[in-house]
Amino acid sequence: MKVLFLYPELQSFSHKALGPSILISVLKKEGHDVELFDSSLYKQTNILPDSSLREKSLTPLYWFRKSNCTIPKPDSLHIDVVEAFNKKLEEFMPDIILVSATYLSYGLSVNLITQSNARNNTVIYGGIHCTTAPEDAINHKNVKYIYVGEGEIGLPQIVKKLENGESIDGCSNLWVKLDNGMVVKNKMERMVEDLDSLPFYDWDNFEDFHYLRIYQGRVYKMGDYSTSRGCVNKCTYCFQRGFYDAYGIDKNTIRRYSVERAIEELVYLKEKYGITFIKFHDSDFLNKGVPYLEKFSTLYRKYVNLPNTINACPEHILKKKAKSLVKMNTLSVSAGLESGSEFIRGQVLNRHYTNEVYIKNLHILKKNGLRVSAPCLIGLPGETRANILETIQVCRESKVDHADFGIFFPFPKLALTDYAIKNGYLEKDQRLDHVIFGMESALKLEMSHRNLRSLLRCSMLYLKLPKSLWPFISIAEKYNTDNGITWKLLRKIYFLQLHFLDISAFIRKFRRLVMVKQ
Repeated sequence: MKVLFLYPELQSFSHKALGPSILISVLKKEGHDVELFDSSLYKQTNILPDSSLREKSLTPLYWFRKSNCTIPKPDSLHIDVVEAFNKKLEEFMPDIILVSATYLSYGLSVNLITQSNARNNTVIYGGIHCTTAPEDAINHKNVKYIYVGEGEIGLPQIVKKLENGESIDGCSNLWVKLDNGMVVKNKMERMVEDLDSLPFYDWDNFEDFHYLRIYQGRVYKMGDYSTSRGCVNKCTYCFQRGFYDAYGIDKNTIRRYSVERAIEELVYLKEKYGITFIKFHDSDFLNKGVPYLEKFSTLYRKYVNLPNTINACPEHILKKKAKSLVKMNTLSVSAGLESGSEFIRGQVLNRHYTNEVYIKNLHILKKNGLRVSAPCLIGLPGETRANILETIQVCRESKVDHADFGIFFPFPKLALTDYAIKNGYLEKDQRLDHVIFGMESALKLEMSHRNLRSLLRCSMLYLKLPKSLWPFISIAEKYNTDNGITWKLLRKIYFLQLHFLDISAFIRKFRRLVMVKQ
């Protein structure tokens, strides 16, 4: 069977999506011919879910160390995506089209299928949106099939039935919309219990664009990998709880590759694709026992030894784990603060650690020569400007090297979205197609949307510049223009400090050398 994966992206993040990477491998192992189409490589103006997005910038401000290196943009960006997709359909002639989409890219994919010659193909939509908000996904008038949950077990069965000319309407994990509008919800297959049984990721269909990324002024050929699936936390702003709800599982659990199996695959990916850097996508890389992490770091250093970055929950940071990270050549840790208000973090976000614990544990990472980034949500229900400045202050006290500030986006079925609706911050069934993820708000807030965007725009200035300059940052925030003299001057000061006065990189290297020798 010829299987075409459609991977739609509204805001391109130039990475190799984990879901399609493993599913392509699974289907190829079954003997099927599989290819990939990434919509972000083309001009997508005509399939945007809302026409207002054509007039907006979808790219956040750049606050990182500038580099003389550049990553070439795809040559195909001037080609209309519908035209390119039709050409792909004509050349490959797929028997089935599988769509892996998030909420942000779901409308994009439906528009592309509807406007293209794929209308008469068998199309199955899957991905995290179909799993956590299946009712929303199946309600699109041009959608007949959605796949709920993990696909490694169920998808090969569906493709096999199509190959044999049989109906797929009764297949596990499928929701099927009948001609009369009724929806059939088939039973769920179990999740993959033994991750070691899965084949290695397959990146053969990804372009160079999906590999090349700039980190700290250097271009790397990046590999995307996860040693685990799941998360034990029940954060109200995260999809993980919705994933377990789809399977009727009350308790969050984590499934992991064995150390040996993960190392074997990383060696394979490094050698086959020439990877020079690894980005680990585990929700919480440090939610492993010290023995596991010590064994992993030892084998990783011996057989892989590529620089890497990880995500971590701050409450799981320990001195022994930090030493293991240094041993395995980890350069940076992304440790979510989310909010500097302990009330909002605990009562609204369901994240229960104090600012004192956060600051103390991040200092452990810093002392071991690790760069630290802090993901922070702003524009939260009930949040004030003072709360956001509190978040910035905790980041300053933690001495983070960078903070990823983003405005909360109310994805359907999130516990935090339900909270916002219940408390009058968001209308039920409110359209979100026109809202840019991380850069705009859909909520009714304590502060105006304009003021929120202005504060987001200036957040890194408040974080990294001396407090003596805060009055000037406030002026830049108030006038909210890229052409303002104050704004331009502050940006110049920021980058001057980053490039010539910031000695943190030198200190990190020195501390790492000390730790390695120990």
